[in-house]
Amino acid sequence: MVTVYNTTRYNRKYALFSGSLAFVAGWAIIAVLTPDGSFTGIPRWKSSLWLYLGAHGVPLSDIYLGGTGFNSTQPLSLIDSQIPFRYVPPLAVAGAAIYTNTKFSSPKIKRSVSKTLDAGSAYFLAALVAMVASDIQPGISMILLIAGGVAGAAWVGSSFLSTITRNIPFIGVTSLGTILGLGFLFVVGSAAVLTMLWQLVAIAFGTAAVTGAVAGVERKARRDGKRISDEWPRTALLKQELKKNWIELVVIAGVFALLYAGVTGAV
Repeated sequence: MVTVYNTTRYNRKYALFSGSLAFVAGWAIIAVLTPDGSFTGIPRWKSSLWLYLGAHGVPLSDIYLGGTGFNSTQPLSLIDSQIPFRYVPPLAVAGAAIYTNTKFSSPKIKRSVSKTLDAGSAYFLAALVAMVASDIQPGISMILLIAGGVAGAAWVGSSFLSTITRNIPFIGVTSLGTILGLGFLFVVGSAAVLTMLWQLVAIAFGTAAVTGAVAGVERKARRDGKRISDEWPRTALLKQELKKNWIELVVIAGVFALLYAGVTGAV
C-alpha cells in the first residue's frame, strides 16, 4: 500500500479561512435551530448569535432583560429547548482543524498542533468580532473596540514610520499619562474579559490543539508503523508500544481510577 502525502507548502491563509468559516457555519446551524421568539424584540440574527456565543460560555448582560447591566445570564438558560447547542462549537473548531491538517503532511506532532492552533486563533478572533457586533456584553465590547483600535493604530503608525526610520521599530505615543491610562484599562479589562471568555478560549484553542495532536500522532504512527508492517502500520505500532509500555499504562490507569473513585465517593 502506497501512502500519498500532501507536499504542498503550508499557507496560513487556509487556517485563517477555515477557522473564520467554521464560526460562521456553527452560527448558521444555531440560527436554523433557534426557536422562534427566543428574545422578544430582538432581531433573529442577534438572538441566534447570542445563543451561539452562549454555547461558548459567554454570558448575556442583564441590561437586555431589564437589569442594571452589572449582572449576566447564560442565554441558553432563557430558552426552552433540548437541542444540544454546546456540541456545535467543538465540532466546528475540530472541522476547521481537520481541514487545516489536510493542507500539510508533516509527521511532527509539534508542527501539527502549531498549524491547527492557527485555525483556533482565527475562530477565536471571529468570536470576538461577533461579541462586538451583537453587543452581548456592552462593557466588554467597548474594551475590545479600544484594544483593537489601539493595536490597529500602533500597527499602522509603526508601518508608516518604519519607512522614515529605515525599519527601526517605532510606536508613537502622546504622553506618559496616555500610556498609564491605557495600561490600567487593559489590565482591568483583560481580567474581566478572561473571566467571561475562559470557556471560549478553551474551546477554540483546546479543541484545535487536541485535534492537531491526534492528527500528528496518527501521521507519526503511520510512518513509524510502516517499518513493521506495510499492510497495517498503525495496528502494528500500537501492538509494539503496548508490549513495551504495558506496566506504565497499567499504573497510570490505576492512579486515575483511584483518583476518580476518591473524588466521586465511589469507594
